[in-house]
Order: sequence, then C-alpha cells, then structure tokens
Amino acid sequence: MEFCENRFLLFRGVNSSNESTLDTFVGQTESVSLLKIACDAAKARKAPLDHILLTGKTGLGKTMLARAIANEMNRDVYWISPDALSSSGDLVSVLTDLSNGDIVVVDDIHRMKKRDLENLVPALSEGSMDIVLGKGPSANKIHLELPFFTVIGTTYRDDSLDNRLKDCFEIRIRLHDYSFEELAVIAEQYAPKLGIRIDREGALKIGAVSGGTPRETIRILKRVRDFATVKQIEKVPVELIESILDMMGNTEM
Repeated sequence: MEFCENRFLLFRGVNSSNESTLDTFVGQTESVSLLKIACDAAKARKAPLDHILLTGKTGLGKTMLARAIANEMNRDVYWISPDALSSSGDLVSVLTDLSNGDIVVVDDIHRMKKRDLENLVPALSEGSMDIVLGKGPSANKIHLELPFFTVIGTTYRDDSLDNRLKDCFEIRIRLHDYSFEELAVIAEQYAPKLGIRIDREGALKIGAVSGGTPRETIRILKRVRDFATVKQIEKVPVELIESILDMMGNTEM
C-alpha cells in the first residue's frame, strides 16, 4: 500500500494472501453471493462493477466487505473519507487520476459535503463532471469525461443520503447481525493475527457475547490477548476466556 500525492490511501491491485476475498468472507451469505455474481459478470464482460452501496449499523464489517470486493476484482483502490476532502479540488483530483476499472471506496458516504456531492453525483450517473476555473466574469467551465470506475459507498445512515446520490447505486446491500457461530469462526481466524490460539468452545463463548458484530468480537479478542501476553501463553483455554468475559461484564446477547 502507499499514499498517493493527494493524501488519499491507495492500495495497488495485487492481492495479499492475508486479505479477504468474497470466497473467504464469513457471514452475510446471500449478500456475498449476489456480490460474487456481480464481480464474476463484470470480469466476464471486461467491464467495471456497477456502483455499490453497503449499509448497516456500525461494526458489521462494511469496510471489510468493501475490501473483499476490491480484492475480488484485483483493481487499484482509493480509500477516502469525506472529512479528508478539504477542498472541492480534492475529489476532482482523485476521480481524474483514476484508470478504467479502478475502485473508489468512500467510508461514511452520508458525511459527503454538498460541494463534493455536486461533483460526485454527475460523475456516478453520467461519467463526467463540470468544473469551474477562476471566479467572476473570467470564470471558465470545463467539461471532464471520466474513466469507467466503481464507487463503493459505506454508511450506517442511508436514510440521510441525498436521493440523487442513492439513485446512483445500482447494487444496494444491507448487512445484518452475524450469528454467534459465524462470529466464532471470525474469532478463530483472527486470533492467530494477534499471536494467540483459541479452541472452538472458547470461540463460541466469545461469539455469544459479541452482539452480532465482528468489531465486538475483535475487541474482546484483544483483551484476551492482553491476558495471554501477561500469562505468557499462546493457547488460551476456555476457562480463562470465561473468566475474562466475566471481568469484562459480558453476558450472552
């Protein structure tokens, strides 16, 4: 990964063995199946994906899923936050720097400022934008044709999205709470990344108190890692996990 000149994070389109794809993504089965079909169809047509809107409460893994989609397409990906767009030229700079098939992920797209919205909507719906150079009588309007690209927007407040923007997304996915079995799988997979190991029973204990979100699962795992570090153990027994959960005040949700 690297930072591009305009300060927005750019991931090159070479998949890492540690990165998730749609085939390895845990949970959200029906939505992932739909996205897999869309990706496969786009690759077969040698065309960019339609624009995608991922919605759902915080902690459900919208950004993880966006990353999996990008890995599936093996394209360069720009990750931007509306708050990072400090001037109207920032968004224009990102969009004009794209190549055909590139992906732009906009986290918390509901926070997009009006000035950026006025550029983004025509860029998504028409593949072009008009920019004004200069001020007053000497101002000039320039029409820019853009490459064919895909925007993946994430939001937990889709009800507050401008309708013009919402209409630009032909694929709309709403994420739902995970089952505790799915969260247990996530716990088992994520634990080695923290340098610890847990068994299935311990993973199920964590999944049962994670409130349906991977974010809470990972938060709990990090506290389990703290105990493992202090006790100088790698494999954490279920009895210790139960004790940690009690100390954290977690009960089955």
